[in-house]
Amino acid sequence: TLRYSRLDKILGLDIGPAKVKRILNSLGLKIEKAAKDKIELKIPAYRYDLQDEIDIIEEVSRIYGYDKIPQTIPNIVEGSSREDQNRIVEKRVREVLTGLGLDEIITYGLLSNKLLNMSGISDTNVVEIKNPLSSEQALMRPSLITGMLNTMIWNINRKTKDLKLFELGKVYFKKPDRGFIEIRHLCIGITGQIYSGWDGHVRTAWFADLIGMLETLLSEFGIDPLSYSLKEAEDKRFSSTACASIGIKGDVIGIAGEIAPEILNNFDIKDKVYALEIDIDILKKHGPLKRHFKGLPKYPSVLRDISIIVSKEVLNAQVLSLIMETGGPVLSDVKLIDRYVGKQVPDGKVSLTYRLEYQDLQKTLEEKNISQVHFKILQALESKFNARLR
Repeated sequence: TLRYSRLDKILGLDIGPAKVKRILNSLGLKIEKAAKDKIELKIPAYRYDLQDEIDIIEEVSRIYGYDKIPQTIPNIVEGSSREDQNRIVEKRVREVLTGLGLDEIITYGLLSNKLLNMSGISDTNVVEIKNPLSSEQALMRPSLITGMLNTMIWNINRKTKDLKLFELGKVYFKKPDRGFIEIRHLCIGITGQIYSGWDGHVRTAWFADLIGMLETLLSEFGIDPLSYSLKEAEDKRFSSTACASIGIKGDVIGIAGEIAPEILNNFDIKDKVYALEIDIDILKKHGPLKRHFKGLPKYPSVLRDISIIVSKEVLNAQVLSLIMETGGPVLSDVKLIDRYVGKQVPDGKVSLTYRLEYQDLQKTLEEKNISQVHFKILQALESKFNARLR
């Protein structure tokens, strides 16, 4: 069947029914039924290339003459650039995380009741499929962590135990009244052994590695890593001793922690798994898309380490913030490089080791200047957190 309206729309001009019929007859196509708006054709057996309506339109345009079809500039309706901005943001997220050595995964947006229960998620706000193709696809996922754990055990069963993975995808929640909402989330999961430096040293992944990845991502979005906060939280999916909500300027953007042992048992995962899940839409609100660059330093930097013992209640972000604030302009960087709890540390305490980098952009730093700032930082830590050197 050939519709005249469709022909006119594709070619951008009105050839006219009479002319169309003459062209079709010249091609050996028999008109079986003609109506005001369409015609039905009988296609010869040897014209196996004519399968659809668009094939007939192509033949009509060929015989009519391509040179007679007017060239027109299509109308472009100005619309929102939101989708483009979304793509830019997610592309940058992928660039940062793959640069950190993570592999991207893509998991199904549908899951089963069994998988939901295995991952410790409440079914209160879960969106159900009315007519699922199978019980394995009965629910729309409310979290990316379920797919992350499922992917991990799939790889572990195939002798790939050292994993650093991330996923960007939609999650779904019921609305209080009717329908559902969909939100773009980012999930990062790590387990097994990781390389801790250029020297090839291998160690077991832990919570600080996960937070380091988050801080790198925040920095890429122009968000000061010290402006975010980690607050103790409760979530059945995570260990009670290692679970924190992630906040930026009053907005809770996600959750991070060590996956609870009972959840890992459900998936038959033996090693510890650390994971975080954040709302990309809220992250975009706080992070400018413009990149900022600074010149390479001309003068060498000096590294100093500090090992302190503080209460377990003291957050890493609090210590980092105080060190940077006290260090002033000559302290260019500080990072947590070790966390220890054991026999040599009193109960209720934790040993934290930080690496400080001192650098002056205008001149070479002298030892006495570094020592003065370093001592000032130690005094500030002792005063605010009752810290003592280890």
